[in-house]
Amino acid sequence: MRFPWIGSICVVFFTGAQVCGRPAVIPYQRYMDARSQALAGVTLPIDSEIGGQLFNHPGALSKSKRLRFELLNLNLEMTSASIGGLGFSSLSSTSLSGLKPELASHPEQVFGQGYSIFSGASFMGFGAGILVSDRRQAALGRDGNIHVHVDKAIAPVLGYGLDLAGGIIRLGYSLQWQNLTFGEKKIDQNSTGLNYTSSIPSRSGLGHTASFNFNFPFHYRPSLYLVARNTGIRSGFVFDSAFTFETAFIGRSVNHWYVQLYDMTSTTGVPVYERLAFGLDFDFGRVFQIRTGLTGFLNPSAGIGITTRENSFSLTYAQEKNPLDVGRSFDSRFLVQYTVRLGSKPARDRSAERKASLGGER
Repeated sequence: MRFPWIGSICVVFFTGAQVCGRPAVIPYQRYMDARSQALAGVTLPIDSEIGGQLFNHPGALSKSKRLRFELLNLNLEMTSASIGGLGFSSLSSTSLSGLKPELASHPEQVFGQGYSIFSGASFMGFGAGILVSDRRQAALGRDGNIHVHVDKAIAPVLGYGLDLAGGIIRLGYSLQWQNLTFGEKKIDQNSTGLNYTSSIPSRSGLGHTASFNFNFPFHYRPSLYLVARNTGIRSGFVFDSAFTFETAFIGRSVNHWYVQLYDMTSTTGVPVYERLAFGLDFDFGRVFQIRTGLTGFLNPSAGIGITTRENSFSLTYAQEKNPLDVGRSFDSRFLVQYTVRLGSKPARDRSAERKASLGGER
């Protein structure tokens, strides 16, 4: 296994994400890792990992022709207030009671941390895995109450992807058993036995994700993505879309350009500018990446990535809308992602080769 020091960096620099950032604004379950967060929340085209394929774009499973394991996809996160106020001592402050002194010393600052772990496998277009995540935030308001936001999930998932016309068209479907603990609450700061999850509702249901992807077979490799999803907990479906293209620079290096619109039909009633995400990924030889993004709020994000055959590592800074009704409207956080793979890479995209014959591939 190459670059074993990547794991050490991940342990030393605790920060990450799963259902964070955009899902706090746009409901319905989405898998969002540190790479997506660096791109301002773009998820649909980020389909090189099995977790992203199963939850966001199951049609991409069609690229896995041989047995492939994603043994570990670990995401960690921490807000800037937690890093500045608690440092690494926050790792032991998993209880709300343990965090209370810091909340009292830093009123209206959002202290938060979280993690997600995904493991799965894919073979001949089929994929399966399980996601476990836990994300908690708390802040002391001027009203004397501690405001808490909790987002926990356990979600086994199965999916299948099919490609047509040599990969120009990809269709996919995934089924998830969603077990969510999600919500906000207020607690009097003088209360005893403070707890994050008490009185936060837990719900379960079958979620569905169906995807369509059209890869235009010509210069710049433009691609269109359409996804419909339902968590099985909220009624109705929500539809997301994305458009991407590539430009070449410095030999085998490319720029990936992304734009994504969440909830196309405005089912959730969120303003359109809050549902937009723009991303740019500088990929140097498919080994080193520099990423940046901008949300419809004009909030920036940025990150770097290192990719090998067996491992990948991402480090991200992002701003997101604060889900609590205290403190600043937006919150800064740092994220780390570390992935361990086993088996072959996804099969080469035959539609990409077709585009190459037309001068559009590097």
